[in-house]
Amino acid sequence: MSHFRPKEVLHRAQKSEKEGLVKEAAKSYALLSVYLRKKNKYPDAEKMIAKAIKLNPDSGRLYLEESACFLGMNDESRASASIQKCVQIGLEKKQLHVYFSHLHKHLTSNSWIRQKFCELWLSIDRTSPTPFLGLGEELLGQGKWQEARDLFLKGLFVEPTNETLLTALVSLMNQHGSPTEQDYLKRFLDKSLSLEQFMVLMGKPTDVKNERPKSSREVETAPELKELGELISELEKELEISSETEYENVEPVIQEFLRKSNQVIGSDLQARLDLAFAFFEMDRLREAKMELNHIQTEHLLFGQAQYLLGTILLQEGSDVAALGAFQSALRSAVKDSAFWKETVYQLVKLNLKLGDLDTAGKFIQQLEKTDPGYRDLKNLRKNVRKEPA
Repeated sequence: MSHFRPKEVLHRAQKSEKEGLVKEAAKSYALLSVYLRKKNKYPDAEKMIAKAIKLNPDSGRLYLEESACFLGMNDESRASASIQKCVQIGLEKKQLHVYFSHLHKHLTSNSWIRQKFCELWLSIDRTSPTPFLGLGEELLGQGKWQEARDLFLKGLFVEPTNETLLTALVSLMNQHGSPTEQDYLKRFLDKSLSLEQFMVLMGKPTDVKNERPKSSREVETAPELKELGELISELEKELEISSETEYENVEPVIQEFLRKSNQVIGSDLQARLDLAFAFFEMDRLREAKMELNHIQTEHLLFGQAQYLLGTILLQEGSDVAALGAFQSALRSAVKDSAFWKETVYQLVKLNLKLGDLDTAGKFIQQLEKTDPGYRDLKNLRKNVRKEPA
């Protein structure tokens, strides 16, 4: 940083912006923001990162840097909103691991941001051990070792051989575990205990937040339930066999599946969305919509849920209702992101179908500003220019 020349970087950013080199300009503005933030000039840093985001709104890293600026200004609400945008983009682009690495490399002193990031990640996706490990480490740093232990154990369910996770668990148990628990862990590492046996002996980890109480019947049957994917495969086979039967004849099969899947899924909304997609692919539109009802406005997955709902409503012929769903999806999207572009594109087509050429034209203009070559946008523009018969 000693050789950093802010005036030269600013000049380079402005020059790149004038030449239309938006990513180069965004990078330079972001560097200026980091420089100013490290000088504790948070409002000025926020202005620079805002310029970078305007030029490259599809970069999740920029929103992490923005959150650090807002946090320096003691504005946790806006900082949290920036992290949420980052996670949304990371989900769409499958870049959550990349953004997590950026946090640990470039925002090492921002524990609050790392914790919020991992919490949001876990709210939408529990298929990677990384957010379990990340959140556990943050909580451990706060002295909440029991919650950290539970998160590390949950991470083992996802990837039992993850070396980083196992190292963290060993370190935690050496400091805080009882001699009996330390022995269980040693036997698990020596492979004299299976993962299932180890978890039973350690006690089932509880949720850090929003633990769902279980009835005695659920506790007894839950270990015997199959994974959601296996349940879906079973359902597909049964429906294929019953494809010639009346709807009411397969209703008991569906209801039994829903009973079992509810026990497996609980409050996991990513699993709800996955199940809705599965029902949609099986042409079980009613059940797909039922699953989507679980995903409320405040959740990160709401936009994707509304997009799927719009697709379902289109298939049902409910064009006006589909329009409302796609509009809700658009309000949840990060402007100019890949998901935003596709949602705007669907709104263009739907407004053309409904004969609202003015609105379709406005959406086309928005999309052209971001990506003029997007799909068949040029052909859609021709349809807008045509005079109605």
